[in-house]
Amino acid sequence: MRKKLESDERANRSVSLQGVAGRMTGAGDPTQSFFVLVAKILPIMYSVRIVETYQVATSYPLLPPSTIVGAIAKSLSMLGYCGTRSSDWKSKVNDCLNYTRGLVFKARDTSILAEGRGPGKQTSIPISVRQPVILHVLRKVLEENRLPSSLKEIEKFSDAMVREYMISPLPRLLLIISKSPKDRDTIRKLKEAILLISRLGNSESLVSVLGVSEPLEAKPCQEKNVNIVIKYSPDLVKGSNYTVVKAIDEEGRESAFAMPVTSGGRGDVYYSSSIEVERDTLCVVYDNAKIVFPAGDEW
Repeated sequence: MRKKLESDERANRSVSLQGVAGRMTGAGDPTQSFFVLVAKILPIMYSVRIVETYQVATSYPLLPPSTIVGAIAKSLSMLGYCGTRSSDWKSKVNDCLNYTRGLVFKARDTSILAEGRGPGKQTSIPISVRQPVILHVLRKVLEENRLPSSLKEIEKFSDAMVREYMISPLPRLLLIISKSPKDRDTIRKLKEAILLISRLGNSESLVSVLGVSEPLEAKPCQEKNVNIVIKYSPDLVKGSNYTVVKAIDEEGRESAFAMPVTSGGRGDVYYSSSIEVERDTLCVVYDNAKIVFPAGDEW
């Protein structure tokens, strides 16, 4: 019975993906538009550890897709849409992640720092600045699901690590594409969840959600430079200045990503940039800013 339910879930997810792909240029009719959500956030300070780093936890300059999906999943859990029947926290996390992945097609950070900046518009204002700190942590709390029982045991639990934070004092935009962009109930749940996000990254990360749009129409456009996090592929990425990292996508798979930021000669300060792509693009405007992203399904 369980295997049949999992099979049905995978089939439904596949149908949803095909439905979205059919509405996107490059995968369907190249003259067709569709609807997306845009969130305006103020990510004051965040740390998202780069995959495979340890002890010195280096952070991504922009938010990877898995972090945004995880934040939405936490909010959906708080709203009671998932995880209510789970017996332990791990099952609750998995249930809510799977539920969120059933709703979200793409969840991507952008390099749009302020109103009115389109693709390729360089700015002298940093989008984020690296700042390492030393954290005192209790290592076994999560691993063993318990707190130290005595002062002596606190010493065994205690550890210190260097954690890198990105300081980002100005608002920027996130793009959220639903697997059911015309379903009012799905859009309502996503909007509620996005507005509840209180952190993006580790437990000390701080973020404020300043607003979430109504569904906005993304239309085919003539731009060749995108200003959004995309998967790196020689068939997709043509040029410009960008940063390549390994990260986790919306479905939990490792992949190489191109982030539209550049650190110039310093290495600890990141500035907005753009990525030239070998594909048609779509544009959506929110709060006088234009988000440009690739057409098609896999990006």
